[in-house]
Amino acid sequence: MFVAVVAKNLIPTLQLPPLIATNLILLAHALVPLFATIFFYKLVDIVGLYFVKMAERSKNTLDDQLVPLIRKVLKVFVVIVGFVAILRGLKFDIWPLLTGLSIGGLAFALAAQDTLKNFFGSLMIFIDRPFQIGDWVTSGEIDGTVEEVGFRSTRIRTFRDSVMYVPNNIISNSTVDNHGLRKYRRFYTKLSITYDSPARLIEIYVKGLEEIVKRHPETRKDYYNIFLNDYAASSLDIMLYIFFEVPDWTAELRCRQEIMLEVNKLAEHLGVRFAFPTQTLMIEQVPGQNSLTPVYKKSKEEMNKELTSYFNNQNEK
Repeated sequence: MFVAVVAKNLIPTLQLPPLIATNLILLAHALVPLFATIFFYKLVDIVGLYFVKMAERSKNTLDDQLVPLIRKVLKVFVVIVGFVAILRGLKFDIWPLLTGLSIGGLAFALAAQDTLKNFFGSLMIFIDRPFQIGDWVTSGEIDGTVEEVGFRSTRIRTFRDSVMYVPNNIISNSTVDNHGLRKYRRFYTKLSITYDSPARLIEIYVKGLEEIVKRHPETRKDYYNIFLNDYAASSLDIMLYIFFEVPDWTAELRCRQEIMLEVNKLAEHLGVRFAFPTQTLMIEQVPGQNSLTPVYKKSKEEMNKELTSYFNNQNEK
């Protein structure tokens, strides 16, 4: 580029024939922006390598997708600007060209509205960062792991191992549930035990469940709920509501298995029986036998005395 600048200034002093001198001067004028374009084109690669190093230090994997896209856009920009500068160096009248490009660009924009929407949708994804590569996301019918974010679409690997290509315009304007950003992973279930379980056994069993949660290395210790919670149709239901502090779904499944095995072992040790869905058919009156319907012969005053006696015994305990 430096040689082209020097040549551009020295050619007139050579006193060459006008046609040759004119063409050489035009060539020198064109070589300056040509070499400048090559310089900045290579400079984009160097800047891209710097961004790659920065992206590697970042925990956000979305940066790894953004760097190649920025590098491509910068290269296209350098080539377009360099091409226009070369034409100006060759003394071409570029205004009709720019006018034509602007009209053509308007027509192209009208014809490619969806593509432009997806492009700006991708910019919103890169700016807002609602998810990153490797996150499990859910949005409407979209359910899977993010593999790649491009300028037009986002590639998502479903749990059926198929690949979904979602336009960025759609995903940027939708509600995205990012499971990958969870600090804790919830485990909620009901333990159904038989109705003939004594109250004291239920209390001990619930206390044992709490101890299992406290001793597990990857459970949340500051918040959990384990209570006898419901009278179901054929069982007494104990609510087990806990959280795991693990990074991924595989670790969550492993922790679930460990907790469930400990729950079963404790039930076997204490003699707690889990309930099956059952129905009891009671025939109220059978000829020749007493009715199964209980008869209450105590007066209301006697029942109040029994109630007072029960709570007095509880206070003594």
